[in-house]
Amino acid sequence: MTRTDLRPAAAELDRLIAGVDDDQLDGLTPCDGWAVRDLLMHIRGFAAASTAAARRNPFPVDSPELRDGLRDDWRERLPHQLDNLAQAWADPQVWEGWAEAGGIRTPATVDGSAALQELLLHGWDPAQATGQSYRPDPDSVHACLDFLSSLPEEDRARPFGPRLVVPDDAPPLERLLAISGRGRGPGDRGRGGSNSRVAVRRG
Repeated sequence: MTRTDLRPAAAELDRLIAGVDDDQLDGLTPCDGWAVRDLLMHIRGFAAASTAAARRNPFPVDSPELRDGLRDDWRERLPHQLDNLAQAWADPQVWEGWAEAGGIRTPATVDGSAALQELLLHGWDPAQATGQSYRPDPDSVHACLDFLSSLPEEDRARPFGPRLVVPDDAPPLERLLAISGRGRGPGDRGRGGSNSRVAVRRG
């Protein structure tokens, strides 16, 4: 696992969030049991937690960012949080040593790679849920695919469930979606949103 620039993935997710209409907030997402508003709340939480990890700041598991519902100012807050996340991990030094979130320590490369995974997979989710095109950065897709492929199967399967079968020569994005158990549209996932922090740290 190596250092990756999170800014392209954050920018694409920001673009997709900006394309969500208010009347789509209660629509179904590929994360089974999650509406679009639930997904946006999850994005808010992981952005805050991962930014704190990069900055080596404490982040309590009962933080309001994880507990509160979707706030009225989400259109202003989420882009700011995603930019903070990407900028926090842009410093090469933060990828060194150990990082901590929720009281659990892992190598910083794991936390940074997990942040990339969250940005990419939860970019595809709102795109599918709201009918938008998804245009992820190719280098980010390759880096995320390498990260998930490096995990023991038990750790990979815990948050994602069974992987889908695709040809070995399928495009990288299709292989990334398959390894995360994602299908072709809303309701195709067998589980809720991903949480690689749990998957990696408890394995």
